[in-house]
Amino acid sequence: MLARNSKGFSYLAYEALDAIPGFVHAFTTRQTELCLGGAQRLGPRSPCEVFLEALELPDHRLILLQQEHSDRVVVIKNSAGGPPVENRRGDAIVLTTPGWHSAICTADCLPVVAVAPRHRVVSLIHAGWRGSCKRVVSKAVSRLLQLTGAAPEDLLVGFGPCIRRCCYKVGEEVRHAYRAQGHNTDAFFDDGFLDLAHANKLALERMGIGQILDSGVCTSCRVDLFYSYRREKTSERMWTMAGFRN
Repeated sequence: MLARNSKGFSYLAYEALDAIPGFVHAFTTRQTELCLGGAQRLGPRSPCEVFLEALELPDHRLILLQQEHSDRVVVIKNSAGGPPVENRRGDAIVLTTPGWHSAICTADCLPVVAVAPRHRVVSLIHAGWRGSCKRVVSKAVSRLLQLTGAAPEDLLVGFGPCIRRCCYKVGEEVRHAYRAQGHNTDAFFDDGFLDLAHANKLALERMGIGQILDSGVCTSCRVDLFYSYRREKTSERMWTMAGFRN
């Protein structure tokens, strides 16, 4: 991942995703609000609104999810004529119309951006251990493929920073939950530690998706850069935003 800056706003991005014509994406850090001037500068506006303004995107074309650690996939179709701006319940969204954007928030969970460049369609996914257990990433990407007719090898997927195996020790009940859903837990559990990113990478590779970008950064190890709920019990979150310009 590379550091980017727009109008004094610093964020992280993937060079390969930046190269897609008309595509915009950003992963914020815990320094983002400081770069924006702190809470006083935000005023009555939400961080997402300021986020979009810095990237020269209209804030009235932002669609947020009401995240609930589920496998629910929300699809936004033909939205050019009417703004579907109300919050939607779910943990993955597929935007089929350029000009609309979405953002998900995380603080240890895995943020995923999946793009079909030729079709100008993108999915954003919030994948915690519960959503990953229910295969939310596979379900969202399958929906994207179904809607676009794209081949798996055409997709480009980016993983944002998340808690890694080094810091993510979980109870045996978590492993039992994965087994109950038919997962091969030996592939991504090691002595009680869950490798969330690897679990989702394996799921995508089984679908034939080979272009997977992964920062490899652990939010719990790097609390100087990111918020970590596991380590800090913080209510603060990072934002992952993506969408195609008109």
